Amino acid sequence: MRKFMNLFSKHQATPFRNKLSNIGSTFLILLVFISLLYACGKDTSSDSTPSTTPVATVATGSLKLDSTTNTCFPSSVSGVYVAGTKLNSINYLEITVNVKKTGTYSITTPSVNGYYFTSSGTIKDSGLNTIKLYGVGTPGTAGVNTFAVTFSGTTCYINVTVAAVVVPTAFTFNCSGTKLNGDYYADSTVNASNYISLALTVTSVGAYNITTDSVNGIIFKGAGNFTTKGAQTITLLASGKPTVVGSFNYNVTSGTSTCAKTVTFSHK
Repeated sequence: MRKFMNLFSKHQATPFRNKLSNIGSTFLILLVFISLLYACGKDTSSDSTPSTTPVATVATGSLKLDSTTNTCFPSSVSGVYVAGTKLNSINYLEITVNVKKTGTYSITTPSVNGYYFTSSGTIKDSGLNTIKLYGVGTPGTAGVNTFAVTFSGTTCYINVTVAAVVVPTAFTFNCSGTKLNGDYYADSTVNASNYISLALTVTSVGAYNITTDSVNGIIFKGAGNFTTKGAQTITLLASGKPTVVGSFNYNVTSGTSTCAKTVTFSHK
C-alpha cells in the first residue's frame, strides 16, 4: 500500500507543479503589461497639459501734467551735441511720466537730422517715474531739432540744440611784428585805443580765442575766425582799470607760442 501511494504521489506531483509554474508566468506577464499601460497613460497625461506662459502687461499713463491745458511734465536734455560727432552714453533725454498701470514700455522718437532717442524696459512703480531715452546716431548739421516723445497715447516735444563743427586752428606768433597801441594811465579805465596788434602766421584755418594774463587790473583778449592761411595781424583789446603806475609784462600765449609785451602806466 505504501509503495502504491508513493507511486501515485510521484505521478501526480509533476503535472501539478507544472500548472503552478504556468500560472506564475502568466501572472508575471500580466503585471508587466499593466505597468506599461500605467506608464503610457502617465506620459500622455503630462503631454496634454496646456502651456501657462504669462502675458506681459504694458504700462499705461501720461506725459501730461494737465490734460486741460495740455501741459507736459518737465524734461531735460543731457550731453553736448555737435554736428558730425557720434552720440554716446551721456547724450540722452530725461522725461517724466505719470504711470497708472505698471508693466513694460518701449519709447522711440522719430529720427531727426540723423539721430533719435530710444528706451525700453519695465516700470515697477505707479505714479511719477523718470525715464532716460538714449541718443543714437550722428547729428548732421547745426541747429535746433525737435523730437516728439510718445507714451501711452500722449505726446510731448523736446528741443535739442546741435552746435556747429569746431574746427581746430594752428598758428605761430611773430613777436617782432607785435605792437602796443594807446596810452596807459593809472586810475583811468582803458578804451578802444588801447590794444595789442599781434602778428602771427596761420597754418590751419579755424576759430581762435587768445587772452593775456591779467596784470595791474588790465587784460588783453581777442577772438575770431581765421579763414585764410599765412601772415596776419589780429587785435587784442585791453579791458579794465590800471591801479598803480609802473611797467608790467603781459604774456600772450597760445599752445607752444608765446610773446611778451611791456606796458608802462603813468600819471595822467
